[in-house]
Amino acid sequence: MRKFTLIAALAMSAILSFAQVTKGTIGNGNYTDYQQQTSTQYGLDFNNDGNLEVALNIGYDMNTGDPWTNGSIVYDYEAIQLLVACEETWDYFKLLAAGESVSSAATYGGYGDGMFEDFSAISTEASYVGFHIYIGESSYYGYAKIHRGEGEIIWDEIYYEATAEKAITVGDTGTESGVESVNAANQPIVRMVAIEGQIYIERNGELFDLSGRRVK
Repeated sequence: MRKFTLIAALAMSAILSFAQVTKGTIGNGNYTDYQQQTSTQYGLDFNNDGNLEVALNIGYDMNTGDPWTNGSIVYDYEAIQLLVACEETWDYFKLLAAGESVSSAATYGGYGDGMFEDFSAISTEASYVGFHIYIGESSYYGYAKIHRGEGEIIWDEIYYEATAEKAITVGDTGTESGVESVNAANQPIVRMVAIEGQIYIERNGELFDLSGRRVK
C-alpha cells in the first residue's frame, strides 16, 4: 500500500504539473480596445472566454509597402504586452523558435499594436511569438505559432500557461488529457490504464497493480 500511495502521488503530480498549458482559440470574438469600445473581430482568445485579447489586422512591409493579411495586431496595452526584439523596437515582434522560454526574463513592450520588422524572416512552416497576458489581477505567459503564406501570416495555434507568472516553453502544447507535455521528456510519465477490465498504473512503460507490485 505504501508503494501504491507513492505511485499514485507521482501520477497526481504529473497531472498537476502539465495540466496548466492551455490551448486558446483563434477566430471571431468580442474585442474591446483601449477606449473600451467593443466590436466583433478576428483574433486571439487565450483563455477561451469569448473575448479576444488580441485582434488581427493588416500589416505592411516596411520596404515595399505591400499589405500582409493578419500581418499586425492591435490590443489593449493595459491587458497584454508582446515579446519584442529589443527595447528600441518595442512594437516589433521578436521571432522565437521551439524550446525557447517566454518568461519574466524576456523584454516586452508595445503600445496597442504589434508588427513584424521583416516578413521574409517568418518561416513558411513554423515561427513563434510571445506574449505577456494580464487576466484580472494576475499575469501569464503565452505564445502563438505562426507561419508565412502568400501575402498573409497564418496564425496556427496559441497557448498560455494558466499558472500565474509561470514561464512557458515555446512548443509546449500539453495534451488533451493534460498529462504529458514537451517539458516532460526527463520526467516519469505516470497514468492509470485499463487492460482486460483491470486497472493498472503505468510508469515509464512499466505496469504496476493497485498494490504497487510490478506486473508484465
